[in-house]
Amino acid sequence: MAPPFRVQSSEIRDVFGRWLTAECSAGVRFVVLEGLMHSGKSYLSEQPFALSTGQSTNIELDQFLRALVNSDTEYMDAIDIDAAIATIMEKYRTAPLVIAEGTMAWPVVRRVLQEIPSDEVRRVYLKRMSSNYPDRWPDGEFLYESEPPGVYFQSINRYHRAAMARG
Repeated sequence: MAPPFRVQSSEIRDVFGRWLTAECSAGVRFVVLEGLMHSGKSYLSEQPFALSTGQSTNIELDQFLRALVNSDTEYMDAIDIDAAIATIMEKYRTAPLVIAEGTMAWPVVRRVLQEIPSDEVRRVYLKRMSSNYPDRWPDGEFLYESEPPGVYFQSINRYHRAAMARG
């Protein structure tokens, strides 16, 4: 996991872009960006980042969700992992940097990590800033007080609770 840094939300794309440029210069070619739903991952990666060697290729993993996701399906069963892996590897062969973004991105890309040297990989967890305490980033406050309806959202919440417990 990348070392933590805190920025105002209005500055996050610029700061993240500078971090990506530095990491890319150090040989990083694959960044896994994850965080809770509505944390700002898609906003952060909606446009490619300009790098000295070209532009990043940003892949939103939710595009690989099967069309018929119902509330009784776990997130990992709802996503077409094979298609996501194939797309990531295709882009990795040609792009200077690939960013894979999703609410549970790390488990989705796990097989890719066997193909890419570990020194070329960075894992980023995006926490959203607290509206009540602008100097804190306590993602846990955004988890539902009670379990949301459906296995799909419950599986996402379980994953993020575990991630927060690990620190």
